[in-house]
Amino acid sequence: SAVSVAARVAQERDEQVGDLVGYQIRGEQKTSRKTKLTFCTTGVLLRKLIANKALQGVTHIFVDEIHERGIHEDFLLIVLRDLCLVRKDLKVVLMSATLDAEVFSKYFGIGNKEFHVPGKTFPVRELFLEHVLGTTGFGEDVVRGLNAIVVQERVRRRSETVGNRKFKGRAPPRAGYAPCEGDITGDTLHTEDPPEWQSYAPDVLTSLRRWRTNAENDDAVDVELVVDVLRKVVRVADTSEKADGLETGGGRTDAPAGAVLVFLTGWDDIVKVTDLCANDKLLGDASKTLVLPLHGSLPSSNQKAIFDRPKPGIRKIILATNIAETSITIEDVVYVIDCGKAKEKTYDSLNDMACLKPSWTSKASAHQRRGRSGRVRPGFCVRLYTSQKYQEMAAHATPEMRRMPLEELVLSVKSLGLGFVSGFCAKAIDPPDVKAVANAIALLVAIGAVTEHDESLTELGKHLAKLPVSPRLGKMLVVACVFGCVDPALTVAAAQATRNPFVLPLDKKSAADSSRREFAKGTCSDHVAIANAFGEWQATRQNNGYGASRGFCKRRFLSFEAMERIEKTRMQLRGLLENAGFAVARSSEYKNNNSGFDTDLFRAVVCAGLFPKIASIKKKGRRNELTTHEDGGVECHPNSVNSVFGVDFPHGWLVYGEKIKTQKVFVRDCTCVPTSSVLLLGGPLDVVQRQKMGLGSNDSTATSSSMDISEEDKTTVSILHGAYRFDASSSTIALILSLKDKIDTMLRRKAIDPGFCLRTNAGPGVIHAVKTLMAGEESDGVCTRDAFFNDSRNCFGGGGDSQKTIGGYSPTQIRPLDWPCLNGCGAVFASKEACFRCGGGKPR
Repeated sequence: SAVSVAARVAQERDEQVGDLVGYQIRGEQKTSRKTKLTFCTTGVLLRKLIANKALQGVTHIFVDEIHERGIHEDFLLIVLRDLCLVRKDLKVVLMSATLDAEVFSKYFGIGNKEFHVPGKTFPVRELFLEHVLGTTGFGEDVVRGLNAIVVQERVRRRSETVGNRKFKGRAPPRAGYAPCEGDITGDTLHTEDPPEWQSYAPDVLTSLRRWRTNAENDDAVDVELVVDVLRKVVRVADTSEKADGLETGGGRTDAPAGAVLVFLTGWDDIVKVTDLCANDKLLGDASKTLVLPLHGSLPSSNQKAIFDRPKPGIRKIILATNIAETSITIEDVVYVIDCGKAKEKTYDSLNDMACLKPSWTSKASAHQRRGRSGRVRPGFCVRLYTSQKYQEMAAHATPEMRRMPLEELVLSVKSLGLGFVSGFCAKAIDPPDVKAVANAIALLVAIGAVTEHDESLTELGKHLAKLPVSPRLGKMLVVACVFGCVDPALTVAAAQATRNPFVLPLDKKSAADSSRREFAKGTCSDHVAIANAFGEWQATRQNNGYGASRGFCKRRFLSFEAMERIEKTRMQLRGLLENAGFAVARSSEYKNNNSGFDTDLFRAVVCAGLFPKIASIKKKGRRNELTTHEDGGVECHPNSVNSVFGVDFPHGWLVYGEKIKTQKVFVRDCTCVPTSSVLLLGGPLDVVQRQKMGLGSNDSTATSSSMDISEEDKTTVSILHGAYRFDASSSTIALILSLKDKIDTMLRRKAIDPGFCLRTNAGPGVIHAVKTLMAGEESDGVCTRDAFFNDSRNCFGGGGDSQKTIGGYSPTQIRPLDWPCLNGCGAVFASKEACFRCGGGKPR
C-alpha cells in the first residue's frame, strides 16, 4: 500500500515518485535528497529509530490504519508516546476509518483531540447471505432466469472423521468438541433458527442451515459458494449497468464496467477460486472478465496491475486478501464480496507454538471491506455470512502483540536501549502475556543474541538487530559468513523474508512435489531445495536470457515474481552484511556436489540458525516418528520435501523454521542434520555423567557398534536443559567440547570484529574439522545413523537408532520369541506366520 499511495499522491501533484514524494518498503526504496514526504511500512520506521532515536529531521508522523493493531504499530505507539515527551515539536497523527478514538486519546493523555475528515463516498447497499441465496438475490427481479444458490454440506459427521483414530502425543478431542457430534437432524437445526429465518423459502432455509453447520465445523472458506455468488453478482451487474446506460459487454459509454473485489483468506483460496473461474462459462470468458490476484507477497509490479483499467467491455475481478482492506483504493470497484474471514496467526505462549487458521474478522474489518466499494458510484457489498453472524463478531481485532511471537520485538527494544523488555511491554495499550515475553527472551539467549543475567545485547545481537529478518535467520547469515557458505544462506533468508518460490497448482500437485524434491537432491532439506532452485534459475537467466528463465519457472513450478523478489532481497541483505564489515564471499570454498555449495557445511549453518527448533527422528518400521521435547509427536508440513511417507533420513535430527498447529502439529521449513552439528552449533552442552563401561553391556543407550569403546569411560552430555542426552567415549566428547569451544570463539571474535580474517588463524582448520565430521556421519545403511554418538530423548522416549539394527529394531528391543520382518516393518509377534503390515513370511 505504501507504493500505491505514494504513486497516487505523486500523480495528483503532477510529479515523479522519488522527487518530493517517495516510498520505502523492505527490499525496495524510491526516495532522493529532495524527498519531503516518505510513505513507508512501520518496520522501516522502527529501523530508522535504531539509527536516529530522536527522529531528528522528521516533523510529522502519520500512522494510518491504526485500528489493525499490528505488533509493529503497538510497539511504535509506545516509542512515540515516550518520544513526544522529549520532542515537543513532533506532531503525531493516528488515522483510521474505524478508529476507537477514546482508547488512543486516553493512552496518549491528550483529551479530546479528535477530528473527522469527511470523504466523498456514494451509498453502499449491504446484502447478507440470506439475501442472495434466492432466485432474485438483490431484492428485485433485475435478471430473468437466475438460479438459486445452493449451499452444499461439506462437513462429515464426527463418527466418520474420528472413528478409531489414535491421538498420539496429544489428548483426543473431548466429547462435545464438534458442534455436529452425533446425528443432527433437520428438526434439531430448525429449533435453533433465528425468528426471521421462518419467512424464507424452504430451499433458502435449507442452505442457511447447511452454511451454519459448515461454518461451525470447518474454518475453511467455501470457494464453491464464493464462485456461485461471484457469478450471480456479475450477471446482476451486467444487467443493471445496461439498464442504467453504463458500459457492458456490448455497449460503449464513457463509464467503465464496475470492478468486483473479492476478499479471501490467503493464496490457496485465491488459486482455488481462480481455477474455478477459469472453468466457468461466464467468469472464464476472457472477452468479458479479467481475473487478477492481489496478495501481499506479490512483487510491486503485479500489485500495480489491479489499478489499471481493463479494455472496454471487460469487467475486472480482483481476488484479494485483507491487504485490500486498508489504504489501497481501487477507484473502479463497485461490487465487494466479503467472505468474512481472514487468516489469523495466533501464538500459544504456553506451548511456544504458532496457530494459523482462518477466523472471523471483526466488525471494524467488515466495515473497512464495505468501504472499498462506492468510491465512484453507488456500490454493493455482498457478505457471505448471515446478519446474525455479523452481530456476533467482535468490535475490533485482537492486537497482534497478544497473539504473535515477540523475538523481533524484544530485539528491537534492546537495540533501541529501552530498558528491560517486560517493563517496556507493560506500557503497551494491551500488554502481551508475560510467558510470551519470557519465551522470546529465552530464544534470544539460546541463540546468543542477549545475555541471560541482564538482557543486554551481545555483539552478535547488535548485528541481528540491523538485519530485516528474524533473529534466527540473522544468526544463520552471520555463521554462514564464518563458514564461507553465504550464497545459499542469503537465498534462504531472502525467501523466508519474502515468499516461498515454490507453487503448487491443484491439478499438478504431484508433479510440483516431485520437482521440489529433485531440487533437494536427496538431502532431506527444504532449505537446500530453495537454494538449488534459485541457483539453477539464476544460471538459466545468465546463460540463456530472460525468456528462458521464465520458461524454467513454468516447467519447475516456481514463481518467477518470487524469484525476482528473492534476488532483490538477497542484494539488500548482502549489502547490509558488507556494510557491517563482513567479508561476503560470492561462493563457498567447498563443493561436494553439483549444487554449487557444500551441503554438509550448509546443514551446519542451517542448524546454527534454527536451533533450538529441533525434532528427533526415530524409525518405526517403514515410517518415521518425529518428536519434539515440548509437544511429542509432530509431522512435516505437507509442502516439505520430507513429507513423503517413509523418507530415508540420513541423520537422526531435524531442525525447523516454525512449528504450527492447524488440524495437526506440523514443522515447516526443515532440514535433516547430524548429531555433530547439533552438538557443535547448538546450545550449551552440559556434562551429565562419566562412568566406566563394562563388557557386554545391555544398556539400551549403549554406544554404536561402529565404534568399540567398551573398555573406555563413557561420558554423557545433554542439551536444552537435559531434554536430549548423548553418550560417547570420554575422548570423543573431549574432542567435541574442544572443537565447540573453538567454534564459539571464532563466532564471538567475528561478531566483535567482522573484518577479522579467519584464513590467517585457526579458521580453515576448524572449518575443515567440522566438514569432516559432518561428512563422516552420512549413513552407510538404511538403519544406521550418527555413528559416533548414541542419543536418547528423555521426554518422550524417542531417539535415533544408533545401533546396527534389523528392520529398525535393535536385538534388545525384540522379545525372545518374536521375529523381525525382513522388509523392515519391525518386530512381529511369535504367533504370527506372516507380517501383519506387509504380508512377508516368517524367516526359516
